[in-house]
Amino acid sequence: MERKVSLHLRLLTLNCLGVPFVRQPRARLSTLGRELNDAALDVICLQEIQFSRFLPLLRAVFTNYPHQTYEPFVHAPKGGLVTLSHAPVQRRRFVLYEQRGHWHSSTFADWLLHKGILIAELVLAGEPVTVVNTHLLANYSADWSHGNRYARHQQAELQQLRRVLDELDRDVLTIIAGDFNLPTQTALYRDFVQAAGLFDPLADNHEPTLHPPRFLRGDHAQPIDHVLIRAPRGRAIQASAQLVFSDKLRLINGKHARISDHSGIEASRSGTSRSAVIGGRAW
Repeated sequence: MERKVSLHLRLLTLNCLGVPFVRQPRARLSTLGRELNDAALDVICLQEIQFSRFLPLLRAVFTNYPHQTYEPFVHAPKGGLVTLSHAPVQRRRFVLYEQRGHWHSSTFADWLLHKGILIAELVLAGEPVTVVNTHLLANYSADWSHGNRYARHQQAELQQLRRVLDELDRDVLTIIAGDFNLPTQTALYRDFVQAAGLFDPLADNHEPTLHPPRFLRGDHAQPIDHVLIRAPRGRAIQASAQLVFSDKLRLINGKHARISDHSGIEASRSGTSRSAVIGGRAW
């Protein structure tokens, strides 16, 4: 008789606006720890940790997630990417995006942060899992058409991301999470998801994950953060997801504000070894 193997996993991703001097970053990060430290999550993927001195703060407020994965860099974790987990990381790797804008243009911040792909391999309940945390180039024009210069850079990054995914073990559950700066309904995003063989549990939900300041055009408010799942060969998979931190809450300093200018995504997954059918919604 075939042995059934079940793995239950909960992951949260958030572009946490960890930018020095922008909207009380320490109070927001501390509040994030207050909200999530006791949550039954396995992995937390953070983007925009743009100051190395925020790393000790994260360790202090996320005591139940003792394993902090990032690529050290001069002023901040490379790419601003930090992955927190209950389980120890067996191996980590960072891949720098070859196309990430220009230092002499509006993409200067993307270029300076050295955006890329943070890969963490860990074991949960005896099962190997690969978590890919990423942050793509911002599209400052909110135009994802083929001829747009930002979209062309994003397409190059997606092609590189797909090459990286192709190198990962197809027999291992792989989760790709982060700020893609690409709305779900764009051809760029749909083509990437299909070509890479990924499943998006929020594919039909077009609620914005970015809450831009008032001085930006309304078309910047788009669903640009995602959790994507690649099933291991020969395994069934069920996944669901929901947006979190979309509303203001009371920060540890007593003020009411959003945790970030992005909503987070919390995804959960379970499955068995019988087939490779992907599906399941829970909201």
